[in-house]
Amino acid sequence: NIHLEFNKIQSYFLIEIYKRYNHDLDKANIVLMFAKNLHQEILRQRDSDLDYDISFDSFWINHLKIRQKKLKLVNISSSTKLPKETTRRKIQNLLKTKILKKSSTGIYWSPLESDKQTYNLIIEKHIEILTSLIRNLAEKIKIDFSIDFIKREIKKNFSFYWFHYLSAQSKYMSLWQKELKDLEMLLLCIECEVQASSIYKKNLVSVDNHYIFKKAKKNAFPIPSISATSISDVTGLPRATCIRKLEKLNKMKMLKKDNLSKRYLIDTDGFFNLKGTAEEVIKEFSEFYLVIIRGLIREKNKL
Repeated sequence: NIHLEFNKIQSYFLIEIYKRYNHDLDKANIVLMFAKNLHQEILRQRDSDLDYDISFDSFWINHLKIRQKKLKLVNISSSTKLPKETTRRKIQNLLKTKILKKSSTGIYWSPLESDKQTYNLIIEKHIEILTSLIRNLAEKIKIDFSIDFIKREIKKNFSFYWFHYLSAQSKYMSLWQKELKDLEMLLLCIECEVQASSIYKKNLVSVDNHYIFKKAKKNAFPIPSISATSISDVTGLPRATCIRKLEKLNKMKMLKKDNLSKRYLIDTDGFFNLKGTAEEVIKEFSEFYLVIIRGLIREKNKL
């Protein structure tokens, strides 16, 4: 139940940052580190002022006021799992396109004024779909939060929640970068996972049979497949790139190809081989959701 919503969030998240950062998920991963650290610096203002405004409405004011922490190349490379030279080259390109900027104190993230309105709309959408998943989770553990309450509290304490959200997303991307060496292949897998998860949800497939163990699903019910053209249309990846990388995933036994229809579907046995990474992802996001739910409980108890 949760996995389907999670994959939809990850699909939206990766497609949005892929398009936003020059169709390059590696560059997007680097920018996430700068954005995450900005939110962390905003939060640190509460060390000296407990009433410091960290809301969504005050974000751009805070962005201008806060001095962003300098990040070292070696730390970015280590966190993103990108080679140092690749990291250096991507940062230079981000500087050239003015997504990142450089001053005497170091490199920092500073979106163009014209991008801020678009950014706000994207964050609004992120909050909307994240709210849906959090409400679903809360219902499963018998906690009652309304949609409006969750949205309001996330916006009120925006930098707190967004620091943890970007931390989880950054770790997620780094885990799969280490495993697959290519984040575009991760995006292709997610699109196939979204198709499969709808069937898994309908048939009440447990996490054990979804990822951890090899048994069960074979021939139990048909798993939906998806074409390279459809994935290209949804993600914005060029069709030729999709075909090439889908074929690579087929050889890796992450996906299966129907030679008659030329469509692709999840290969359960292949994903079983990545159960360690899947478990780390579950752990990372469980900790993030726990942060949100604890925060919401705290705010609700104040009412």
